[in-house]
Amino acid sequence: MPGSGVLPVLRNGRCVLVPLTLADTDWLHGLLVEPFVRRYLLDDEVIPREAAERMIEERLGNAQRGLGIWAIEAEGKRVGCVALTEVSGLALAAFPALAGEVEPVIALHEPAAGRGLAGEALDALLAYIEGPPLRRAVVAAMVDEPNERSHRLLLRHGFAPIGTAPGPRFPLVAYERRSAVGLERAE
Repeated sequence: MPGSGVLPVLRNGRCVLVPLTLADTDWLHGLLVEPFVRRYLLDDEVIPREAAERMIEERLGNAQRGLGIWAIEAEGKRVGCVALTEVSGLALAAFPALAGEVEPVIALHEPAAGRGLAGEALDALLAYIEGPPLRRAVVAAMVDEPNERSHRLLLRHGFAPIGTAPGPRFPLVAYERRSAVGLERAE
């Protein structure tokens, strides 16, 4: 929970999202170097183990703000991960209006893809983002233009495209989702 420095376990459908710790570094690194995952998520770069460790450390440092990284568990095994981070880097430079907004990032082992698990994990994360205590009205997402699965996932979950910008490997399509939280605040 924000303020406590401890992220909650999130549940939806077949998915349980369990916060990662530094003890999960080898597992996360193994996921992130899979060709299926790194193709879009890391612009096909094979990252060193230390980069995965830094990812976890950075997200642990943001847990007080409700941001972090979770393993996606389904059917008794880890099938991927989901992270919640602030929009930054190239995406922020291209879309400065998204400054301070949060972005979900999902990575699944290839055998888990196409089974609805990414959607269930995203639903759990969106409920967390939009519900108490975060109550965020806007959620952003960046997708490499050729990543058709991710485009379909976001559109099914109420995201709308807001623009395209050059990316390191492919053009980036920016998405935004505005929730009822924003309507409540405007009243």
